[in-house]
Amino acid sequence: MAAQPTQMPTVLAGFPGNDATTGRWQTVFESSDVDRARAHVSGLLCDHALDHRFRDTPPLFRHLHAPFASLGVHDLDYTMYGGDASIRVPELAGLYLLELNLKGSAVFSRGAEETDFHAGQMCVANDGEPHVKRWCTDGRQIIIRIARPRLNQVLEGLIDRPVDAPLRFEPLPRPIDGWTASLAQMVRMIYGELAAPGGGIAQLRAAHSAERLLLELMLETLPHNYTAALEGSLPEPRPGHVRRAIDFMHAHAAEALTVDDIAQGAGVPVRSLQRAFRDSVDVTPMGYLKNLRLDRARQMLVDMPSTGVTRVAFDCGFTHLGKFAAAYRRRFGEAPSTTARR
Repeated sequence: MAAQPTQMPTVLAGFPGNDATTGRWQTVFESSDVDRARAHVSGLLCDHALDHRFRDTPPLFRHLHAPFASLGVHDLDYTMYGGDASIRVPELAGLYLLELNLKGSAVFSRGAEETDFHAGQMCVANDGEPHVKRWCTDGRQIIIRIARPRLNQVLEGLIDRPVDAPLRFEPLPRPIDGWTASLAQMVRMIYGELAAPGGGIAQLRAAHSAERLLLELMLETLPHNYTAALEGSLPEPRPGHVRRAIDFMHAHAAEALTVDDIAQGAGVPVRSLQRAFRDSVDVTPMGYLKNLRLDRARQMLVDMPSTGVTRVAFDCGFTHLGKFAAAYRRRFGEAPSTTARR
């Protein structure tokens, strides 16, 4: 379970109260009727089931929302009065949810896996993956609703090739510090712009630039199965033979590839390929391939832990289990068996 932060990050502590009614924010919704609250939030955020247990006073649900470019920005507040509420999402059809926890504690359940979600943390709910979130305390969240095609479009622009497999973020909540604090600060800026008189940049073409920056920060600061493809990338497009080599590696990652195979797949001499990777990716072709395989292995261990570490290693192109485990630990800071158990 994640450790509970001892202090709220400044970037979250500075969020305004959720009673704003100016700017582009819609009217605040407030209700103790669980069925009415579920229907309201389902229609604006995502379909879900809502169960609750309470003693004398039913929980109070408050919801504020507004559009920002292609995004939906949602502010949800739960007052439990000593009870709890479970939110069960069967699946997110074509959506990702970037969630910032501003107050309280919840428990995320994905299958048999349970993870604490504390104030001062953020996480991503992936497209197509069911989950349950149980609030045991009063809580407040900011949730950014993101359409899958838009996020894929931004990802393709960053990696300079089509997205050939579903984007999957690591499901574990992450503390808001370092680079993730920059992402939270961007969410806070958008939140504030929505409450600005006249709507702020939310009504201008600049809103699309702010939206793109938010999605780029999300992709570059939160781990996912395309992280290896983003590492060391430059803003300008990569040379054509580097893109061909990367596409070749993604298509044949599970095979016993050599640098000669990759160079042949890209249609260039080995030395030219190595020099191009050093200049534009800042890693060798074989280093890129190893990171790609490790990222795929981690995603398989998260999604299908019952497969087993040995099977995952071989399916991802590793032929020596000890070397795989050592490389995995260096990259992710834990053994592959630990990822599978969690």
